[in-house]
Amino acid sequence: MGLQRNSFQLEKSGPGEFSRILDLKHLPTHKRFKVKSTASELECAALSRRFNILNISDLKVDLNISYEDQESQVHVSGILQADIEQQCVISLEPVKGHVESAFSFRCLPKSILDKMDEEAYEDEIIEPIVDGKVDLGEVISQLLALELDPYPKARNAALKGENIDFGLNEIQKNRQKPFENLSHLLKSSPK
Repeated sequence: MGLQRNSFQLEKSGPGEFSRILDLKHLPTHKRFKVKSTASELECAALSRRFNILNISDLKVDLNISYEDQESQVHVSGILQADIEQQCVISLEPVKGHVESAFSFRCLPKSILDKMDEEAYEDEIIEPIVDGKVDLGEVISQLLALELDPYPKARNAALKGENIDFGLNEIQKNRQKPFENLSHLLKSSPK
């Protein structure tokens, strides 16, 4: 069965700033579908406060959701997009940017996750399904946080003294290489 577009919507209630609850009880009858979701201005402002950045706007996500059955796993993939504004770590000027990131993760019932060895899924994102629900918006929020530049820098921002030579170049030139003495031995030994 192909990917279907439909009127299925994620619930917008929950504890997070950008909560989008996927309730497995209300999934459409087909196994694969697309959902688009856009954050409101209030949700963007709340996420900006949470991540301690100046602004997030135009946060939207296109999701491809597929599931095996209502008791089993859900696979979510998609594209996250947002315009962001952070503060330069040097000049404190606003630094505008755009985030566009593809992602993929699975959702499994918490009872199954509790029985799994963590090493079995350490290289992938797996979210727990609790009481038949998973907050996809919270996962998206966390993925957005991972995409933010931890040290945003304005184009012409520079620290005073950034180009000062502390003599490190001279030290590096004079540093003895670990196998330098061995090369002398190899050259002087008979063949």
